[in-house]
Amino acid sequence: MRTLLRVALSWASLQGCQATLPVPETTWHPGEGFAIVPFPPPVARVEFIPPRPNEVEVWIDGAWEWEKQSFSWRAGRWESPPSRGARYAPATWVRSPNGPLYFYRGRWYRATASLAVTMKESP
Repeated sequence: MRTLLRVALSWASLQGCQATLPVPETTWHPGEGFAIVPFPPPVARVEFIPPRPNEVEVWIDGAWEWEKQSFSWRAGRWESPPSRGARYAPATWVRSPNGPLYFYRGRWYRATASLAVTMKESP
């Protein structure tokens, strides 16, 4: 009986933790605007998400960003999309087949067929 009670309480507590986090619609980077970096970033940091300030803002995860000669952590944040239909391309690292590692900073893109026009670079 105790085991059954523990399972029921565990299940009930997990159900309360399954709220949906409002995140932006995402897209890929168009292929330009990258930096070549000499090594991959550290492991991502654990972050605690503060309450949503309003119904418009979406959560942007924290990420390591390349700053001249090293990585620095950019904390997660609530952010308003710059326009209706805008899509966010998160910070991304891509290793090419011949070796170089490319870093793309997270940024917003206009809602067009190609999504290739930068609307606003995250500060």
